[in-house]
Amino acid sequence: MDQYYVFMIIKSVISVIVALLLGNGTVVWFNNMPVRWFQEEGEILPPSLIADIESERQRLPSTPWKLVFTVFFGASGVFLAVRESAQYMIAGMLLIFIASMMAICDAKYRLVPDQLNVLLAVSAVGFVSFHDRLLEPLYGALIGLALGLATYGLGRIIYNKTVIGGADIKFYISIGLVTGIHGVIAIFILISVFALIHIIYLSITKKFNADEHRPMLVYALPAVTVYVLVLWDYLPLVLL
Repeated sequence: MDQYYVFMIIKSVISVIVALLLGNGTVVWFNNMPVRWFQEEGEILPPSLIADIESERQRLPSTPWKLVFTVFFGASGVFLAVRESAQYMIAGMLLIFIASMMAICDAKYRLVPDQLNVLLAVSAVGFVSFHDRLLEPLYGALIGLALGLATYGLGRIIYNKTVIGGADIKFYISIGLVTGIHGVIAIFILISVFALIHIIYLSITKKFNADEHRPMLVYALPAVTVYVLVLWDYLPLVLL
């Protein structure tokens, strides 16, 4: 058998194994995440987390979410196995895994532990060799900070309210560290697009509430996924 196909089969098997670990690990880790991670200094725990603790129920039910995330990571892993190197495949799946954890926390408790942003920043190590410039991660982090602060400032000026929280700004810094300048800008745009689509849907179904806080990192998950699976390779070519 041709060496190329042997290598592809090996990568596909690895991707499936990683998908099983991450798919089940997403639910298991979220359900066992230390409670103190969700308690900001001087603040009480999120009411929905208190309710979960008092009822002694799983924060995220194993059924159907273990299957959902296993299929999600499986499809992502096989796609990357076919198109990318083994290093990028593993690094990309781990990045999507961290983004998934952040999205779940934001969706369920409207709070993202700082520890997850630290893990996101650390995951940049897996992508260093894919950047053309040594300082690209630093430049990306600075652009991420600028985008976060600009969004915060515009929200205060236009809407006279906070439209982006501290965890969201930290996310942009960390994802900029991972993806560089083009990556953080692309993910910022994708987040805006997915948020706009959701708002349009809510408006059509007459469920839109302008005063409701919508968790930004829920939109970040599909944005990061699209970037890792598709745009990382092709965006630089488009911008040439």
